[in-house]
Amino acid sequence: MSGNLAAILYLVASVCFILALRGLASPESARMGNILGIAGMVIAVATTLASPGVVSYGLIIAGIVIGGAAGTVIALRIQMTALPQLVAAFHSLVGLAAVCVAAAAFYHPAAYGIATAEGIKLSSLIEMSLGTAIGAITFTGSVIAFGKLQALLSGKPLVFPGQHPLNAALGIALVVLIVWFASSGATAAFWLIVALSLALGLLLLPAGVPRPQLIDPDRLYDAEHPTVEASPLLKLMRAGKRPLARRLDEVVRFDGRPGQAARKTPHTGKHGD
Repeated sequence: MSGNLAAILYLVASVCFILALRGLASPESARMGNILGIAGMVIAVATTLASPGVVSYGLIIAGIVIGGAAGTVIALRIQMTALPQLVAAFHSLVGLAAVCVAAAAFYHPAAYGIATAEGIKLSSLIEMSLGTAIGAITFTGSVIAFGKLQALLSGKPLVFPGQHPLNAALGIALVVLIVWFASSGATAAFWLIVALSLALGLLLLPAGVPRPQLIDPDRLYDAEHPTVEASPLLKLMRAGKRPLARRLDEVVRFDGRPGQAARKTPHTGKHGD
């Protein structure tokens, strides 16, 4: 396959991925978004396999079989309510893969076509350092997110005195390390970027990942319930729209248990008029 044709096919795959993300933003277009995403991935994988730079088809096929089998088993067993933590877990693997690819390119630049007589191209060093930092932050942050969503860790944000100055100092240090690595290609700089980025992932992301809470309809109109105080819609329902919500509770309860009408028991008027 020629380089021009491969570039065109990769461009088509990229357009499919962009349209897939747009389609997944709405339930009405989610099916088409999935189809476009699958088509883009098929085009990208087929183009890569047809390129003359492939070294071992056996390893590629083995990776496809192992990854496909693991994905199939997880997809068949995962509960719908566990999808957020599943996404977090998969994101952590994506971040770890980015770090591994960057490390492989750093130690074997000739295999990736980025080697020069002096070492590694400057543009490749910059790309490598940014990919390493983003991947490492994604890995540890997603691991923490998974732990919170799975209720393995406390849902409270990680807050301590001096946190913001510490994060700022680590961010500045990370920028300095990236500049050092891009200008020198030093091995120590690469692994310091990895270590510092892993630490930043632990400190930056967990504060924004609350553990999911179940909304109990029996407390939905409690003035002290945090869900009510955080939602103008629920405040309005509490103020004058209770009959509509009560009718909804007669059909199906918010927590998934059969509603009162489904149980064929009279409404108790628990929520009031």
